[in-house]
Amino acid sequence: MKCPTCGVDNTSSAKYCIECGTPLFKKCDICGTITILNAKFCPNCGKQFEALDVKVIKFKNKLTFYDLISIQKAKSGKYIVAKNSNKYILLDINTLLPIFDYSFEEYPIGRQKEYQDFCFVKKNGKWGIINPLAKKCITGFIYDDYKTNDHSGSEFRVLKDGYWGKVDANTGSTTIPHIYDEIEHDGRVKQHGYWGWLGIKGLSVPCEYISLSWYNFSDNIRPSQHKSGKWGVINCNGDKLIEFEYDEIEYHEPCGHSVYYLRKGTRWGLYCEGNKYPCTYAKEELSKLKWW
Repeated sequence: MKCPTCGVDNTSSAKYCIECGTPLFKKCDICGTITILNAKFCPNCGKQFEALDVKVIKFKNKLTFYDLISIQKAKSGKYIVAKNSNKYILLDINTLLPIFDYSFEEYPIGRQKEYQDFCFVKKNGKWGIINPLAKKCITGFIYDDYKTNDHSGSEFRVLKDGYWGKVDANTGSTTIPHIYDEIEHDGRVKQHGYWGWLGIKGLSVPCEYISLSWYNFSDNIRPSQHKSGKWGVINCNGDKLIEFEYDEIEYHEPCGHSVYYLRKGTRWGLYCEGNKYPCTYAKEELSKLKWW
């Protein structure tokens, strides 16, 4: 019996091809009769078989030989990620045929977001964004690395030519230009060695701070240091709670309140909830001040 996939001759008793493993017989789902794979009608009940798709049979058989098989859930449906010999291939979940005519070096299964149509893959040492269900490359393979944001949106931090920016993974459009040394998930950015804040329409705080801290839980904002060396307190909108004129600021949080110890020279002051004491005290005297 000749194999319909590879053409190799097999014995009449063979159930699978000795060369490629393709099954040589099929079963009628009406009467249960076993017949040859390329039969158009059942020899017992006359049922017409669906057209034979040798490629689908071949890939169904191949799936058992992959090192890893994973079904990925996207917004528009599902597809299969198959791995073998450190190469990844994406398969149509219905036909089991390759979605793209090339493989990928890396598909970070645990790093992708479920229920999104896009995904990041690596090819020729670079990352790119594709839409497997649409069989579409959203971007070229141009990124050195990428990081997710801490929200469910489609904006990602991407590294290109040594600088970080942001891209909308749905469209491939650059939302933040690649000009930053670092971009943190909370919106802080570093440029030329100094930190700033990204707002909705660009920088809300310019990149001129040695350290820049902000905590949005309980409205507690930690001190930051300007490149001049002076310390103050600023939020991500650029609003200054305490001007940058102090040599040192210590943050305390007694009973859920934000208390700042302020030093100018050798003398200390205190700020809490709008109450401010000038820097005329020894540090040990601050705990005796009535700040509440």
